[in-house]
Amino acid sequence: MECRPLEFWNLDEWRTIVTPWPKAVKKAIGANLRVLQHGERPASHCKALRDFAVPLLELWHRSGQRVICTTAYSGESGRIHVLDAFVKDSGDGRKMRRTDKERIELRAKELKNRMDEVERTSQKAKNLRDKLH
Repeated sequence: MECRPLEFWNLDEWRTIVTPWPKAVKKAIGANLRVLQHGERPASHCKALRDFAVPLLELWHRSGQRVICTTAYSGESGRIHVLDAFVKDSGDGRKMRRTDKERIELRAKELKNRMDEVERTSQKAKNLRDKLH
């Protein structure tokens, strides 16, 4: 399968967050992102997140680093959408900090709206082509 590129919510923000992470963490999470790019799901350190506007995946490292992404629109966009990266507060146990969750919810909704608009535009173009033929 063709390798789908990553589309970052905000590349500058991504670099600011991820650059200081230890090399081993970046390597492990990067390996899981590559698995997603090739259309597979990582065998470990990957879980589905529920209750968001789109299906999300959380890739994590045992030292607390997290990357939130989705493959939900990879058929339409040809991309893996990376919505967020952060270091989880170990004091929260298994729960995500409210501020992280709210930020991810907002980005997921905006991505869904953007992709819904792409779908509507694509459908209108298809209908127009069908009428002309």
